[in-house]
Amino acid sequence: MENKVFLDKLLEQKLISPETAQKILQESSFSKKSAEEIIYEKRMVPEEDVLKVKSQILKVPFKQVDPQTISDELIKLIPEETVRNFKIVPLSFEEGLLVAGMVNPDDIKAQEALKFIAKQLRVNLGIYLVSLGLWESILRKYSPYRSEVEAAVKSLLSLGSKKISLPQRIVQIEAGAGAEEAPIIKIVASTLKEAVWQKASDIHIEPQRERLRIRFRIDGELQEVSSMPLELHQPIVSRIKVLANLKIDETRVPQDGRFRTVLLGRDIDFRVATFPTPAGEKIALRVLDPQVGLKGLEELGLLGKNLRILQEGIKKTLRDGFNYWADWFRKNHHLVCFDADFKQRAS
Repeated sequence: MENKVFLDKLLEQKLISPETAQKILQESSFSKKSAEEIIYEKRMVPEEDVLKVKSQILKVPFKQVDPQTISDELIKLIPEETVRNFKIVPLSFEEGLLVAGMVNPDDIKAQEALKFIAKQLRVNLGIYLVSLGLWESILRKYSPYRSEVEAAVKSLLSLGSKKISLPQRIVQIEAGAGAEEAPIIKIVASTLKEAVWQKASDIHIEPQRERLRIRFRIDGELQEVSSMPLELHQPIVSRIKVLANLKIDETRVPQDGRFRTVLLGRDIDFRVATFPTPAGEKIALRVLDPQVGLKGLEELGLLGKNLRILQEGIKKTLRDGFNYWADWFRKNHHLVCFDADFKQRAS
């Protein structure tokens, strides 16, 4: 589906303004993303309206599904690589009929991939149009954060409490290290990946009295995403310090660092800050995702009358501020001139 055809339809239904359409085209040309991806990332148009417009253009019925209804058995029918590369998701499977959702039903390669899977399973195939949001939600089921962390914790605990409680064994954590270090690497990697998935701006790793708490800041609000045994605190902190090239043996003063990694196919920067607390070192990671960035007023959900009221208020504040200083300057012009003359004579 061509960007211009899609945007013209949105303009026709007055879902975006001509100025917004022009900005989307420019950004699409610069970033090599489709107009739909840009609209979804910046939440410019409700997903249901986007689906209706795409359905009208492509002549394919759309379907909205609760991701929680997609079972683990169902997602095994389509490999993760296929789901990720072709934006295809399984929706249902019964009586020899596999119903799949496609973000881009007009993608020939995606059609061929689905036909190949149906042929292998020896089933008939049904197609619906689905949203990017649904595709992302189902894709996450292929590597669920909580189950990954739980498996890593169980693996680590099975090594024995003596091993995980000794910071000296964890100081040399590196990829490809021994069995006792591998679960820690998995926990940290899964946490970073989940934060990027959820578009979190910050990750907080905080030791409590009896447990280790991990929280993400999403849309300005801190949300707890995981709780682990307190014995894992030091190994996890050490792993993050290794990534950020911080001093592992320094725990009494704050430290700052950073590192960059590739997650979900894009470069992500992490700023790391440690801070000593009575329960142990707390770590805060700022997630700098190039796809998130700063949002404009329209991207925050302000539209129509509410947007105009805020914009007029901002302009009024600027005008009032300018007028105040202009009046002050006129009233005190003689003082300014005197001060300048005095300085010139003194020099």
